[in-house]
Amino acid sequence: RNDRAIREVAAWYKRQLVSLSAEGQVLLVTNDRRCKELAVQEGLRAMTIFEYVDSVRDHFPTAGEKLASMGEDMTAGDDDVDNEVNMDRRRKVAKVVDTSFYPAHLKQIDLVDGIKKKRFFQGTLRMFMNTCFSGAVTCHSLDGGKEVRIGGRKN
Repeated sequence: RNDRAIREVAAWYKRQLVSLSAEGQVLLVTNDRRCKELAVQEGLRAMTIFEYVDSVRDHFPTAGEKLASMGEDMTAGDDDVDNEVNMDRRRKVAKVVDTSFYPAHLKQIDLVDGIKKKRFFQGTLRMFMNTCFSGAVTCHSLDGGKEVRIGGRKN
């Protein structure tokens, strides 16, 4: 029902563009292969999210970082050829994740364990007004509230 409604909205926008003689096209982007197939049958321009990311990767190299974590829901019920194609796409996306702009966050359990073992310290972050890359953290567990200066993206 939801996919049908999304296709109806895309068709409505397409009709509006035609009636206004406006430039541009409507593109339906979906993570559901069946929805894409039905949209194409209905005369809409449609792509899966993986196809869309592949198409813009030249202009946006980090596009699709989050797609690597998508589950197998797009390949459910497909034959082996389609599964292999999607696995190749996921491998490409996973390579982008390895070179992502920011490193991945630690898991909550690792953070709590690190704080207990005094590998990490918890405190209040205060950013400097002139730059977004420098600041200070007041750590109350360090000698009565010692201030730790931080700078850059990796600290």
